[in-house]
Amino acid sequence: EKTTRAMKNKNKNAMFQSIKDSLNKESGSNSSFKDFIKANQKGKTYKVRLLPYYENPDNTFFHFFEHGWKSRATGQYQSHLSPSTFEEPDPISETYFRLKNGTEEEQALADEHLRRRESWLVNVYVVDDPVTPENNGTVKIWRIGRKLKNILSRAIDGDEADEFGVEKVFDLTDNGATFKIIVEEQGGWPNYDQSKFTTAIKTDSSEEKAMEIYK
Repeated sequence: EKTTRAMKNKNKNAMFQSIKDSLNKESGSNSSFKDFIKANQKGKTYKVRLLPYYENPDNTFFHFFEHGWKSRATGQYQSHLSPSTFEEPDPISETYFRLKNGTEEEQALADEHLRRRESWLVNVYVVDDPVTPENNGTVKIWRIGRKLKNILSRAIDGDEADEFGVEKVFDLTDNGATFKIIVEEQGGWPNYDQSKFTTAIKTDSSEEKAMEIYK
């Protein structure tokens, strides 16, 4: 039992380390995000199926905080995982709140450079990626913000749980549900308000095949 638990923890830690490494690489490297689905092109609809983290379902959603800004020294975009993700002190956040209580110049500096972004990661099986069709039929990591997270929460254990619920949302067979990522434009930015779960799109996937993909 101890050996099994150690192996599970090792796999979990390896995945989290891989995620941290990907997020902290410079954004100019295309390979940094090869395991992620980029579902943000306005006017497009992407279709995915949510997957549990098979090794440890408690970590199906990886909740994290991140700081990102354009460096005043180099002009390059910098991205850093916030230690508050792991409930540790975060000197960048502490600096943000200190500057917010300072002069007008310091407050502007804080707003421009030091805001913290909250995100979640979840594995998905790509049913239809209209922009990158080679993603279809593969497992990718999907990064979501609070708005999309709230839509998922309503279906998993909220107002829409009677229609969907956690069992259906994470069922990869034809008894499950497909999530449609509907990307619209609002103020020049992608908007996901119309995204929703629908009846599963037929995948011709047996339970054996589904288990293969889960693993």
